Amino acid sequence: MPIKKTPVDELVVFGYDLKQRRVYLGTPVNCLSADSQIGEISPESAEMFSRVLDRMEDEFSRKPIEVHLSTFGGCVYSALKIIDRLESSTCQIKIIASGPIMSAGFIIFSAGDIRQCLPHTRFMCHAAKTEEISGSTTDIKMESTELDWISNTFAKILSKNTRMPLDFWKSLLRSSRDVFMSAEEVKELGLVDQILEPKKRGNLRKGPRYKTLNGVTDESLIQKTVDEIFKRMDLPTLTHVTLNKPIMEPADHNVIVDDDPVPEKYDSNPNEKRLDRSDITAKHISQIIDNDKDKNISWSKCSSKN
Repeated sequence: MPIKKTPVDELVVFGYDLKQRRVYLGTPVNCLSADSQIGEISPESAEMFSRVLDRMEDEFSRKPIEVHLSTFGGCVYSALKIIDRLESSTCQIKIIASGPIMSAGFIIFSAGDIRQCLPHTRFMCHAAKTEEISGSTTDIKMESTELDWISNTFAKILSKNTRMPLDFWKSLLRSSRDVFMSAEEVKELGLVDQILEPKKRGNLRKGPRYKTLNGVTDESLIQKTVDEIFKRMDLPTLTHVTLNKPIMEPADHNVIVDDDPVPEKYDSNPNEKRLDRSDITAKHISQIIDNDKDKNISWSKCSSKN
C-alpha cells in the first residue's frame, strides 16, 4: 500500500511519531548544542516531550503512548519535569529501554506505567552531580543543600516505583561511585517489569550464515589466524582452539522474509513543498506539533546534570 507523507511524518527522524503514538526520548540531532549529545536529557528534550504528550492527549486521551529511552543522562531538573509530565498524563505510558539507561535516565525509566527493556540494556545510578562548586561558604552550603534535595527526591521516586525501600536508594544515590546493573538485577529490584526476549531468527539466517558457521573448515588455517591475531597483540597464543559445535538456530514461522518490492512512496499533495531534513530545526518541529507558524523558541541551558 503506498505511503502518504505529511509534515507530521517529518518528525519521525527527530523522535516524535504522532501517528503511531511513539516517542524516542532525548535531544534530537538538529537540536544539539556544542556540549550536548544524542539522547541527552536536556531542557530541549523535556520541553519537546511535554509538547508531544499534550498533542497526543488532545487527539486521544486514553490511548497508550510508547516511549523509547536510551540515554547516558543529563539535566536533573529536566528529568524531574519529564517525570512530572509522565505522571500527570491521562494516557498509559509504556517505556521501552535499550542501550544505556543511566543517571537521570535511570530515574525517568522507573516512572513508566509499563517498563520493558532489551536483554543487554545497561543501567547505572549515582549521586547527583553538578559543576565544580566554588564561591563563598554560603554559596557552597546552598549548593550542597540543593544536591541533598535532588538525591532525596530521586530516592523517593525510586522507592515509590520499585520494591526496594527508601533507605536502599538513599544509600546508592549518596555513593561516590557509579553503580552499574544488568537487566536481570534491576528486574529483581522491581525496576523492570519485563525483559523482552530476542526473536527466534532461524528462518532469517538460512543460507550463507548457516554455511559459514556450520560448514567444513580447515582448523589449521583457523589456528594460524588465531596465532597471528595474538602475536599482533603481543600476547601468548592459544595452543588449541576448539570450534563451536554446529547448531540449528530456533525459528519462529511468523518471522519471515518478505521479498516483494517496497511500494513507491508518494505525497498526499505533490505540489506542496516539504522541508528538507537538514532544514528542520527545533522551531520547525514545534510549529508542526503546535500548528503555530509564528511561534519562536529559545532554549535555556541547565547546569545541573546527573
